[in-house]
Amino acid sequence: AGREGEEGNLTFRPFSLDGFLADLASSRAVISTAGFTLMTEALHLRKPILALPMGGQFEQELNAHLLDDLNYGKNGRTADSESIGDFLYRLPEYQTALESYPAQDNSAILAKLDELFADDCALAREYHEKRRSKAEPDDPE
Repeated sequence: AGREGEEGNLTFRPFSLDGFLADLASSRAVISTAGFTLMTEALHLRKPILALPMGGQFEQELNAHLLDDLNYGKNGRTADSESIGDFLYRLPEYQTALESYPAQDNSAILAKLDELFADDCALAREYHEKRRSKAEPDDPE
């Protein structure tokens, strides 16, 4: 069971997908690891991110570097008071940069799905057949 209650300016809550999404949407900023999913959700909502990449995870190192390079947040190597303080001090700067973030809706992927389904998935079946024929060894006869 997770921790619940308040400690200083922190609020601990039990797991809740709906609650998490509501908290994310109403937050001023995000402090998290630099994984793809939460970062893209936060960027879509235009929330500055203090990204703490997990050691040895190249994807997270790259995500945090690009985030910092685009000025959408900070690549924080550690969650110490200096790094967090600098991040919070620079929130207005990150928020200004995020105003121009090119958020997109799902229309492009939905259009592609419509295209794939329009001909009873013939394109997907053709692709699958090509992959399968490459994976099967040649018949020696």
